[in-house]
Parts: sequence; C-alpha cells; structure tokens
Amino acid sequence: MGSLRVTGKATGAALPESSCAYLLQELKMIWDEVGQDENERERMLEELQQECQEVYRRKVNSANMSRIQLHQALAESEAEFTNLLLSLGERSFPGRPEKMNGTLKEQLNAITPALQEMQMRKEARVKQFTEVQTEIQRIASEIAGHTWNEAVTVDEEDLSMKKLEEYQNELQRLKRDKSDRLCKVEEYKVLIHNSAKVMGMDPSKILANVHPSLLDGPNEQQTKNISDDILKKLNMTVQQLKEEKNSRRDKVISYPSGNNRCSHT
Repeated sequence: MGSLRVTGKATGAALPESSCAYLLQELKMIWDEVGQDENERERMLEELQQECQEVYRRKVNSANMSRIQLHQALAESEAEFTNLLLSLGERSFPGRPEKMNGTLKEQLNAITPALQEMQMRKEARVKQFTEVQTEIQRIASEIAGHTWNEAVTVDEEDLSMKKLEEYQNELQRLKRDKSDRLCKVEEYKVLIHNSAKVMGMDPSKILANVHPSLLDGPNEQQTKNISDDILKKLNMTVQQLKEEKNSRRDKVISYPSGNNRCSHT
C-alpha cells in the first residue's frame, strides 16, 4: 500500500465523500486554512498511514483465520464422511460429489448434505444395534437366571449390515432356545401338577419351592426363570414325585395281601 500524501490541489473529478482520498483532500483544505506546519503534516500523515496499515492487517488476519477455519472444517467433514462410510460398511455414497471444485465455502456446502445424510444413517443404524443387543442381553440374562438392567455399549467402529445380521442371527438363536426352555418348563409343570393332584399335594407349593416365578399369577407377562439350574431342579422334582407316587402305590398294593395272610393264620 502506498504512503499517504496530499500534494497539489484537488482534481476536478468528484470523489465519494466516504472515500479516503476525499477525506484527505478535506484534511488538506483544513490544514491550508489554519496554516498547518509542513513537518506536522508529515507526522500526522505517517500516523494515519500506520493506523490504516493496522486496520488492514487486522482485516487480513481475520480473513486468514476464516480461511484456516474453512480449510479445517472441510478437512474434518471429509474425514468424518470417510469414517462414516467405513463404520457403516459402505464403499461409496451417491450423494457425495466426486470432485471438490470451487471456493472453500462452495466445497463445504457441497459435502454438507451428503455428510448430514450419512450422520442420520449412522444414528438409525446405532438404534438398530442398540435394540438388537439389548434384546440379546435380556434373553441371555433370562437363560442364565439373573436379572439384567445395564445399558448396552454399541461398537460404533463396526456398524455394517454384516455385523447387524450376525447379531440378529444370535438373537433368533436365543429366542429359539428361550422358547424351547419355556416349553420344557411347562411340560415339567404339567407333570408336577398331575402327580401332586394324584397324591393330594398342592402343586403351587411344590413349584414355589423350586422358584416363585413358576407360579401362574395375575401377571402373565412376568419373567419365568428358565435357567439350567431351574430345569435341573424341575427334573429332580418330577423324579422325586414319581418315586413318591410309586412308593405309595406299592404300599397300597402290598397292604391287602398282608391282611389276607394274617386272617388265615
């Protein structure tokens, strides 16, 4: 930027009243009118030039900072987009511009819609993983025979459909296992009920001794304990009832024959 100097008279061309040249001309006229010393004029012009340079430098620094921030935002957007593609297991996204042309703002505006779409896809995928993993943990806890109320942690590094299908397959396997166990529990309950009734016992008390959750209450949605330990106890209870039933039957059969032998002696 050239130095500020006011020499000669004002040109005939009209200058905008807001321009620096107009203001310098006005300042010269004031100096001429008051008889300002030439050295003082030079000193004041140097001050004006320095102040002007400082203003320009601040503007340049501000513009440069904005440019740096745009470069950083663009780089971060591109990196996030790439990471989203990798985590979702996708090779490409049709909405992403292949070549980034134009100004920094134009490039950032071009990638932003595609990035937002990928972010929404990730959010939806995380929700799917959370639901499936939560159900897996819940059923696995039921099968293990203990309560579970912890929040699952989704590995956001691998949100691919392949990984989701693996979890879904695991969930289906657990559901089949749970269904089989529930059927087995019901079979044991029927056997216990029938044996207890024949012997005049209360089947509810017998089931409660095995585990309270086996009782049929008003809340049919209550979680039944279907662990290996409970199935083992149910099986043992059925066997014990069978043995007790056989023992009583043998006593009933042997009792009349014993009386007959006594009557003939």
